[in-house]
Amino acid sequence: MKRKFLTKKQDKSSGGFTLIEILVSVAIIGILTSIILIPLGGAKIKAQNVRIMSDFDQIRTIGEIIFSTDRNYADVNSNLDVNLMMSDMVNEGATNISRYANNSSYCVEAKFQGGKWGCVNSGLFVVFNLSNNPACNGPVANRAPSNTHCE
Repeated sequence: MKRKFLTKKQDKSSGGFTLIEILVSVAIIGILTSIILIPLGGAKIKAQNVRIMSDFDQIRTIGEIIFSTDRNYADVNSNLDVNLMMSDMVNEGATNISRYANNSSYCVEAKFQGGKWGCVNSGLFVVFNLSNNPACNGPVANRAPSNTHCE
């Protein structure tokens, strides 16, 4: 019977990866992941701002339902659905949220993440201003009803 002896070359080739190969692979994966995630950093803020815009649109719809039922906008100040939308806006990162409503008009405004302002009012305007000025030109609670409109 013939005996087979293993040479050093045959002994080393067990089919596995060396520690260096594994570490290089992990480093490459880490670099690729960081390259992919950098552009996605602003996506969360954009998604939150889109949700805030949706809340503005829902407030507009609620305001019109209130007007069609009561023939005035005064209940926009105390409506539970409007309060829920404003609470959701806060949860999504909106700040400086204010509203004004009387029998003939209403206005709700908020500051988005990134400094943009948005406003919805009884004229059915939904405005998302790119400047750092409030879309409704200041806190709506401090204005006369005739000035409650988005500009």
